[in-house]
Amino acid sequence: ISTSEPGATKCTCLPGTSTIGNVCEICGPGTYSETFDADFCKICPPGFYTTNDNIQDGSGVSFAATACLPCPADSYSNDTSTALCQPCPNRLTSDEGSTSCD
Repeated sequence: ISTSEPGATKCTCLPGTSTIGNVCEICGPGTYSETFDADFCKICPPGFYTTNDNIQDGSGVSFAATACLPCPADSYSNDTSTALCQPCPNRLTSDEGSTSCD
């Protein structure tokens, strides 16, 4: 979640994290950061989500969201308080990145 150059006096928080004091925190579900040393994680807008679940690649490295992804077709998200896209109800459809179903 952080990196530093040899001899550095401070670690740099990577994208997908935010700086809380002297600690790098992974952005939670539905949030992301796209810059180094972000002060906070941004909330994905309606119609988008993230897949950041503190997934590790087997080497102990955690991956976190650096961008929001559009909800797939036939799903939607109209609420920024949730990190997931909801499937459209029966017989309704939606385009990618939708906030509702038609």
